[in-house]
Amino acid sequence: MQQPNWNDLRILLAIAQHNSLAGAASALKIDATTVSRRLSALQSAFGAQLIERLGDGSYQLTPVGQSAAAQAEVMERELSDLQSRATGQDVSLTGQVRLSAVPMLINRLLIPAAPDFLDLHPGLELHLNADNRNLSLSRREADMAIRLARPRGTEMQIKTRRLGVLMHAIYGPKNAQNVPSSLPWITYSEELVFLPQAQWMKQEAGRTGDPVSPLRVSDAEAAIEAVANRIGRTVLPKIVGDADARLTQQKDAQHQPEFVREIWLMVRADLAKLARYRAVGDWLSGLFERT
Repeated sequence: MQQPNWNDLRILLAIAQHNSLAGAASALKIDATTVSRRLSALQSAFGAQLIERLGDGSYQLTPVGQSAAAQAEVMERELSDLQSRATGQDVSLTGQVRLSAVPMLINRLLIPAAPDFLDLHPGLELHLNADNRNLSLSRREADMAIRLARPRGTEMQIKTRRLGVLMHAIYGPKNAQNVPSSLPWITYSEELVFLPQAQWMKQEAGRTGDPVSPLRVSDAEAAIEAVANRIGRTVLPKIVGDADARLTQQKDAQHQPEFVREIWLMVRADLAKLARYRAVGDWLSGLFERT
C-alpha cells in the first residue's frame, strides 16, 4: 500500500462530515473535480474503496473509509495541538462544529442567538442540523446533540452534560376572540403520543371535556404555526412560546402543566476537550440558564 497523503485524508474527512463531494469541496474551498481526483488517489493508496454512493445521491464511508476518517480526525487534532504549543496561542477555536437538535430549539432559540456567538469566534463554523431524529454521534452523524431527556445507555465515547430544564405553559393566539376553554387543543400525531405535552393535553381534555382539534401535528414547529393561525391552543416550552409575538400565554387557565423536560448535551468524548466544542457547550449552557 502506498503512503496516503495527509491532504487527501482531509478530503475524506470532509466527505464524511458533509456526505457529499460538493459539500466537502465547499468546506475546503476547492473545486469538486479536485475532490474527486484526490479521493481516487487516496483509494489507490489504500488499495480499497473508501466511500460508496447511496440511492439518494449522498455518500457514506465504507468500513475502511470510516477507519481512515477516524485516523484523519486524530491527526487533525494532534496538528492543532502542536500549532498551539508552538505558537503559545489557542488556535483551536477555528473549524466546524456540527450540532443536532429538534427544529423547535434550533429555529426558535439557537439561530436567533447564533450571530452574537459567531461574532465572538469568527473562525468558528457552526453547522446546525434541525432534525427530530436522534442522530448518532458514534456513527459521526453529528459532533454534538441536544436531547430533551436524560440519555440512556450512552456509550463510553460519548460525554453528557445537563444544560437545564424546559418549563411549559399553555399558549393561544394573540388577541383571540374565543374564550380559552373553547379553543381546541392542538396535539400530536399517533407516533408522538408518548410526549409529555401530548399526554398532559389528553388528560386535561378528558378532565374538562374541552375539545381536541382534528388537526394533529408531528412537531412543535407545526403546533406553533397552528396556534398562530388561530386553529387552537397547545402546550409549549416557555422559552419558545414567550418569544413568539403571535402567541399569548394563557395564565388564567384553571390548570397549568407542571411537568418539565430536562435538556442534555451530548458530545463525542474525543472532541469534548477541544476548545471550540467547550465554547459551544458553554454558550448553550448560558442560553438555557433562563429557562
